[in-house]
Amino acid sequence: MQPVKTDISVAGPAGIALNVDGQIRPLPAFFESVVGMVRTIQAPEIQQLGNTVYLFDHWHDGSTDPLIAFATPETPVAMEAFFNTYTLGTGTGLQGQYFIDPDGDLDEPPVLTRTDTTVNFNWGDGSPDVSVPANYFTARWTGFVEPLFSETYTFTVFSDDGCRLWVNDSLIIDKWQPQPPMNNAGSITLEAGQKYRLRRISGNRRRGARTALLEQRPPGAADRAQTTTCILRKTSFRGLLKALRGSTATTTDFGNRASRPSPARQSDSSTP
Repeated sequence: MQPVKTDISVAGPAGIALNVDGQIRPLPAFFESVVGMVRTIQAPEIQQLGNTVYLFDHWHDGSTDPLIAFATPETPVAMEAFFNTYTLGTGTGLQGQYFIDPDGDLDEPPVLTRTDTTVNFNWGDGSPDVSVPANYFTARWTGFVEPLFSETYTFTVFSDDGCRLWVNDSLIIDKWQPQPPMNNAGSITLEAGQKYRLRRISGNRRRGARTALLEQRPPGAADRAQTTTCILRKTSFRGLLKALRGSTATTTDFGNRASRPSPARQSDSSTP
């Protein structure tokens, strides 16, 4: 005797990956199930498809738990998952300016200007470009950052050596001192849809210059951006920050100096 089966269909945004009994099925999903069999279906809490971020909201019956379990009834089952959608920015990166800067005062014109799609560098004993020496140089990035959500974000700067980070002209990381490669973090509350300047300084080491910028949502969410890729690149934007080139300014200074930055460096807080 053959088991009695019925049809199960799950509607929702095309391409969203459901977990059905441990197997991934893209929406819309259609499959048969034996009557009485317990099935589990889990929608992703968050998924990015192209330039759109999908955030799970609720099921057709109003349930807000992404995971549902049920015994298959005799009649066909029609379900639907609903998501809130957010469109990412169209930025292509940050404008990077590189300076020969032994005094750390940014008083000379840059020797190199380019667009950096990410800020995640390990120059070792080298430098960003043949036009930039391996010692005593400064790098500055400028652009925009626009949050998709109104909440508190944590920014992390990985650098060798010290670093400072301003977001919306607020100094949220202040570690301007010699240090080995390490992370320093600071948090700030941002409003969805507003554009914020971001400015960063880091450096003060002879050779071995390294830097990366990360962003993290509140506790419970994993790091969304490995580097400024998350903040500025439209394709790998996992940080839920919409980036439009020109609105955020990041400044990273690699000073390669044996002593601490001079107090005059404080004036860089007004540098765009």
